[in-house]
Amino acid sequence: MIKSREEILSINPVFTQFILDLQMSFKPEPYEEGESVILDMNDDKGTVLTKELADKLNEEQNQEFEQNRDSNPFTNPKPLQFIESRLIISSKDNTTEYLNDIANSLENIRLELGETNLMILGVQNTPWLYQENEYLPVKNALNYLSKKIDKNFDGGFLLNGEAILEFIPHLFWLIRCNASLPYFYISYPKSKTVISICKYGVLHFEFYNQNEKIKILKLMSDLNFKELDNCEDPIEFDVFDGRQIKISS
Repeated sequence: MIKSREEILSINPVFTQFILDLQMSFKPEPYEEGESVILDMNDDKGTVLTKELADKLNEEQNQEFEQNRDSNPFTNPKPLQFIESRLIISSKDNTTEYLNDIANSLENIRLELGETNLMILGVQNTPWLYQENEYLPVKNALNYLSKKIDKNFDGGFLLNGEAILEFIPHLFWLIRCNASLPYFYISYPKSKTVISICKYGVLHFEFYNQNEKIKILKLMSDLNFKELDNCEDPIEFDVFDGRQIKISS
């Protein structure tokens, strides 16, 4: 199911608070009087800011930040009680099997927790189709998404069963190769765990409940997943020049 940002953020208060806390970490540093900044492409020497100009730039960037960050639909939100993080990889040794195993594990977690859906949302409101890419796995992912959403869609998805197994490999290639997109986060409607897949194909678990942590880690062990200390490619996914960053003209 395709959902707006507001709809996704109205489901799970833990997930929502995680997203909002992360957004606040992106708040830009304020400009200061006396600082030298490049204000346009022709300003090769930089401009030393007066107090008035610094105040004006701060007001503009704060307005932009506030316009683009999400609001919390839950009344009296509580600070998150972080337990710990874990990094986990599949034991599969080729790309297709590895990504299918990751997708299958997320579906198994959904079933283990008795949840209706898995939910996915980008931490920022950048549209999913913002960046084009001719690298075949990414192009296939974009073609897959373009049949479901338009170019301005910045919301999220509620998935279960086969839809998870179909979606997650495409999500990985967007994460790995399209650097202009935001980080994407995964959870379940009643869960107190936040999951992400990094560009190396490593599952990142952020636990906010001890019992849920124990249950999920046992499941992942039963599924023959392994823990890592640091992120690195667990297998050779591809050979390509690198992630592409879209430069706005």
